[in-house]
Amino acid sequence: MKTAVSQLLLQVLGELAESELKQFRAKLRDVALWKAFNEHLRKLLPEADLVQWLSSHFGMEYGAELTVWAHRAMNQEARAQSLLDTLDAYGKVCSEHLEIISSVRSVLHSTLARLGKEELGSFKAKVADVELRDTSFTNPPIPAGRLEKVALEEMVEELISHYGVRYAIEATLSVLRDMNQKALGTALFQQQRNYIKQTWEWTAALFRVSECLIHTWGSLGEAELENFRSKVMELDQEQGSSPMPREKMETAVPQTVMEELIHEYGEERALRMTQDILRGMKKVALAKTLMEASKTDPWREKQCELCPRETDSPEELNPKIIQAPKGSQERYSVHIPRAGCFRCPKTKLRFRVRAPVTIQYESISWDQHLPEEVAQQFMVAGPLFDIQVDLAEAVEAVYLPHFLCLAGGEITVAQMQVAHFGASGMRLEKPARVRSFHAVLENPSFSLLGVLWQMIRSKRQICIHSLVLLYRTLQAADITLHLYLIPDDCSVIQAVENYEKRWQSFHVPKPPLTKPLHYGVSYCAVSSAPSVEISPQALEFQRRGPEKHQLHFEVYSRRMEKQVELSVRDREQTNPVWDSILRPGDVNPPASPAEEPSANVLGASMAKTMKDHLVDTLKDLCEGELKEFKGKLTDIKLKEGHTSIPRGELEKAVPVEIADLLVKRYGEVNGVKVTIHVLEAMSQRNLSDRLHKATGASQG
Repeated sequence: MKTAVSQLLLQVLGELAESELKQFRAKLRDVALWKAFNEHLRKLLPEADLVQWLSSHFGMEYGAELTVWAHRAMNQEARAQSLLDTLDAYGKVCSEHLEIISSVRSVLHSTLARLGKEELGSFKAKVADVELRDTSFTNPPIPAGRLEKVALEEMVEELISHYGVRYAIEATLSVLRDMNQKALGTALFQQQRNYIKQTWEWTAALFRVSECLIHTWGSLGEAELENFRSKVMELDQEQGSSPMPREKMETAVPQTVMEELIHEYGEERALRMTQDILRGMKKVALAKTLMEASKTDPWREKQCELCPRETDSPEELNPKIIQAPKGSQERYSVHIPRAGCFRCPKTKLRFRVRAPVTIQYESISWDQHLPEEVAQQFMVAGPLFDIQVDLAEAVEAVYLPHFLCLAGGEITVAQMQVAHFGASGMRLEKPARVRSFHAVLENPSFSLLGVLWQMIRSKRQICIHSLVLLYRTLQAADITLHLYLIPDDCSVIQAVENYEKRWQSFHVPKPPLTKPLHYGVSYCAVSSAPSVEISPQALEFQRRGPEKHQLHFEVYSRRMEKQVELSVRDREQTNPVWDSILRPGDVNPPASPAEEPSANVLGASMAKTMKDHLVDTLKDLCEGELKEFKGKLTDIKLKEGHTSIPRGELEKAVPVEIADLLVKRYGEVNGVKVTIHVLEAMSQRNLSDRLHKATGASQG
């Protein structure tokens, strides 16, 4: 069964032309760390310098990982652990190094975006003549004319690719000074200082890994080296797998490339590698599409770039809403018909059951139940649930969601407790296990249940899994958006939704995941368009109970004629904690089927047909999105007796022609249903909802 990551990688690789796919495969070979260990080991041990060979053939990091693996196979745990500790420290510095490179890329983009059209043209011309102050950099300037017609994002990538990160900044600052735009380079100058400082830290960490490798291997005698060689051979035979041969990789189709990537590196690393390779190929837009799409996970458990994913795959429940008074939290009921592990997508609650059972549950406010003296010692770490079951013995375990970032530091699992509220008051219970996003109670007794964290340090130092929610309200002037920055708490999410419904707002679907945030820190929302007004200037991040008003930014624009970049940043930092692109079609209100059509000059009402609504919807897709729509349309699974529209007919079709093809092959009603299905597969929920409301059709 395909995972969300494999489908995403396959979709992105399918966007590449044959020549581009060939280039991708070549670059993948360049960075691949194939496990051709035995053959080289036989040739090089013990004559060769093992540390030098490991570093040159596998790279320092992977060579060190292999050394840890080999020493554990030889029961040399102390040596392995010492090297692993050094490697972990290096890994953290590497992550910081990648972060600052990403930050430099972002600041370069935002700095140059502030130049006018003529100024940007002047910048491109002057870059070809720039002379750097540092004489140790001997590369010639970027050839004149290479940047003339490239977009801003491609120009930033060209600067970094040609000069490297440090000298790309210096070249940009030099040209800005020459253009009397020195003030624009203030943030960039600070980024240069940060990058140089962090590069020294990265180099020092890499040296420590090399030093530890030399010490580790130098302490082995000849007999131990021979033992290592034999262990490697044994382990390789046990694994029973071999890397893809070079000649096979040269002709591999996207499906095969995707499978090999995930097999060799795992899902997370495969995503990062693919993004890096695409950037190196100047496929910046495709790399950005992959980055944005990978932030949105249908399971909602992949909610942190630091925490490991919970890898099990519970069956998804479809609970009924049995109580939903206006403005309050919804109450759910579900009958689980058999033993197994199940998950509620609305609340992220999970249940592992031994036998059939009926469960009712809802999230409620902590403030009504948590005693004041307890609130001074413990911090709310997740929603509070009222859970009732008809047969408690049938439930083997309940997984209560929490929003603490365990990988972000300053959090000890031992400080986590589950609060029970009953007739006799509150009691605390240690969870059987704590996972990245859940605290697990085994053989639970049911009452009001929720996760607390015992405060030893300040709340400000704790990392919180958080979300951005974006709504457009129709009861305010022009285009007014509400941007919420909240902990990943289903009760708060529901409270925001209820509030916005009263304002006749609609959700603007954007990837909600932020980097882990800190309570008490002030964050500001930033736009790339000067015409966009945002207030207040900053908000302090905090958790407010669902019964309280949730604070938000108001984002206002008189009109939106082109796309706008939105980001949220820590006031003290330049790196965004969340960013996204807002397109004009994203904020268009959904059409209402109840609206009366306007009279025309002939005196008759001209109501739109389903095909008209199809055309309107497809016109709201930008060029890249329309291409994605065509690709998914040809791959869609249909009921027996129906066939997909041939790829050749869709390749150059414009929206009107696509609508014609849909209606001709499926009829109007089914054509709309197919379109809704494809839009939802593309995470274009706003467009699919609008088309559904306008036509009364659904996926069914």
